[in-house]
Amino acid sequence: MLRADSSSTTVADWTYIAEGGDTMVLAYTGQPRADLDRTVLRLKKLRRNPTMLPDGSGPYAPEPVTDDNFTLRYQHEIIERLLPTKLLPRYGTAQVTPQWLASVNDAMENKRPAQRLIDDYISLRQSRGLLATNLIAGNGVVVELKVRSCARSNR
Repeated sequence: MLRADSSSTTVADWTYIAEGGDTMVLAYTGQPRADLDRTVLRLKKLRRNPTMLPDGSGPYAPEPVTDDNFTLRYQHEIIERLLPTKLLPRYGTAQVTPQWLASVNDAMENKRPAQRLIDDYISLRQSRGLLATNLIAGNGVVVELKVRSCARSNR
């Protein structure tokens, strides 16, 4: 399992790759480090709300981001039973601080799509990000399995 302290890096060590509705993905491109080479860091985001302060607090702010390790558990308990470990990306966690996250948020602003800047920002309330093997930089085949809610609607 991967483990690292991202806050011991500088913002210049990370390159914006992409983002979805819930997370932003950065690739480690800094000086060689055994704990971070060929990895990406996935950071949770929060939706912008006019009543929120820049640190994510305020009268209608969401609950603090929790680190439930769902992705890590899913990888270990489900996926590792389906496929040989040698074919799977490595996953782990990276410690982050609010100050480090704020500097990353500021540095990545000019790389993000305009609509994303309006909609959301990196949560400063998380203490860890998800660290994983950088599959974008490699050769081969990548298959993504996503877990979705199976809730039915009464339409």
